[in-house]
Amino acid sequence: MKKLKLITLILISAHMGIAQTIYTADNNPGAVGGANTFTGATALTDAIAAASAGDIIHVTRSSTNYGATTVDKQLTIYGIGLNPDTDGGELSIVSTVVIADPIASGTRISGLNITNQLTLGGTAGSLTNILIENNRVIRIQHASATTSISNMIIRNNVIGSGLTTVEEKIDLLAGAISNIIIANNVIYTVNSTGHGCVKTSNGTSIENNLFIGISNPSVFAFENFDGNSVKNNIFHGLRPAANGTFTNNTFENNLSFATGNAGSDSFSTLNGNVSTNNIAAQNPLFINVPISLAIDFSTFDPNLDTGSPAIGTGEGGTDMGVFGGTSPMDIEGTLIPTIQSLTFPTIVVQGDDLPVQIKVKGN
Repeated sequence: MKKLKLITLILISAHMGIAQTIYTADNNPGAVGGANTFTGATALTDAIAAASAGDIIHVTRSSTNYGATTVDKQLTIYGIGLNPDTDGGELSIVSTVVIADPIASGTRISGLNITNQLTLGGTAGSLTNILIENNRVIRIQHASATTSISNMIIRNNVIGSGLTTVEEKIDLLAGAISNIIIANNVIYTVNSTGHGCVKTSNGTSIENNLFIGISNPSVFAFENFDGNSVKNNIFHGLRPAANGTFTNNTFENNLSFATGNAGSDSFSTLNGNVSTNNIAAQNPLFINVPISLAIDFSTFDPNLDTGSPAIGTGEGGTDMGVFGGTSPMDIEGTLIPTIQSLTFPTIVVQGDDLPVQIKVKGN
């Protein structure tokens, strides 16, 4: 857990001490532009073009997709959140996000609904101090062997929900990587035999995630997975094993429940893999986490019910799963102030005051 705190400090430091301008992208019909506010179909692209390194962009929630997004400088981009508790169901939707240029190091992407892929790499050099949090995202991919990635945290996201192709949900094996933390995410399986959810190596830390499968013994949590640390995770309906290479990993204080697939719950002790204090073939007793390929936020509840074997049995006495560890999941994932409700009478007598009740969540 010390590594998570250290990299978080590095990322926070990267966003401090810099003069920041806040820009707003709003593609809603009738949105009014102004100083530092961009509207229309190219609102987000225009805001990024206008911004300087270290600036902040707020992406207003909308029913219209903001389109493909390329980050070519260090920016903090905030959407409305993962599952915001507000009136209306709109999110901050983009089709893709590309962080390709090394000068985009220090970028933070938070609160977006990325309907396709978030891509890392594409330009030669080192991409470092990246924070990806509070997003709905189909896939995260390290795309270029010419780009090395270091000091990256992927946390508090829902990854892969609804994706049924064979592509891995997190693929970080295109080029060199170091100091990567994947923590407190909900990660859905691929619906294909012989594939895994996560491809990574070289000491990546996999902490307090919830992996959700489809109870198929041929579907794995990992693929080409070597030399990593895996702790405090819950594997629900899929195997805590890998397709392809699977060597020298340390599994500590995890729980697996493959829902009746004999032998699919075990943690490997072959090929240099180490298993310590893991719990196999026990129901984690969630409040409501269906075996499915997609999330339904209206009913999804990964809290652990009374009597769960995952309560207090993670490393250091923390809970296993997304609400344990040093950065417990926030299922709303909203970092910007939001109006949760606005109430006022439909009729007001002329001359009287207009009573308004506003419920706001601030961060």
